[in-house]
Amino acid sequence: MAYIARDIKDRIAFGDDCFYVENLPDGRIRLIPAPDSVVETGTDINKALLQPIEDSVAWLINRFFDDITSNPFMIAFEDLSGVTVTGVWNQTLKRIEC
Repeated sequence: MAYIARDIKDRIAFGDDCFYVENLPDGRIRLIPAPDSVVETGTDINKALLQPIEDSVAWLINRFFDDITSNPFMIAFEDLSGVTVTGVWNQTLKRIEC
């Protein structure tokens, strides 16, 4: 399945540094954004957006840039009937050795 890139957009707003002030009962204040106008709301940056990107980068780094010192997976066979492979079949240990 092909990866389809998302269209990630920057927020474009005028007066993004303007806020309404709300006094809370416990003495704190809440700043409520009050831009003059919002041309583009932008893409929310959150875990749902970033986690798949992080997972893909980690997958690529682990495959191409790490010093791999062990077999990352194992497939067990009783024999090689119907299987085309490259390597040496170790009959005693029942494994392909590359």
